[in-house]
Amino acid sequence: AFDKMNSFEATRMFTDSLFAEMNEELPEKKLVLQSYFNLMMSLIYRLIKKKSEKLIAPDNRNTRYFRVFQKIVRQSCTPMKSIKQYAHELNITSVHLNRICRSVAGKSALQIVHEFLVLEAEKFLKHTDLHVSEIAYRLNFEDPAYFSRLFRKYTGNSPKEFREKN
Repeated sequence: AFDKMNSFEATRMFTDSLFAEMNEELPEKKLVLQSYFNLMMSLIYRLIKKKSEKLIAPDNRNTRYFRVFQKIVRQSCTPMKSIKQYAHELNITSVHLNRICRSVAGKSALQIVHEFLVLEAEKFLKHTDLHVSEIAYRLNFEDPAYFSRLFRKYTGNSPKEFREKN
């Protein structure tokens, strides 16, 4: 039923249901509220993602390359590839890949890969008790110290400081 509704209508329906549930004293209230909240957040995420995708012209060749590049980066976190390998998968040169990334996102291909790795590291730091070096190895860094320096460069905090704040 929800797949036939647009995301906005579904979000509104879940919001109404959430408020109705809050005003009732029913069994498993907390679990139901948490489920509604999680569904709402997922739908809101989809709305935002759909809107941001529309902001970029879908018929632009560079945009298509960029989207495929982002998809490959997300899928190939382990083992991480070099920029040259990513470019090879796209059948373009690494120079061309960098030009595309700069024109679409204003960043180099390497910066995009690093930002993805930092986001993955943030997830590990927030949601697991893994040691920083274990996270570094899971993200295919050979040197945990290099991972920590890269993390600090992008977030302004060491992984340990980030974990303590979050």
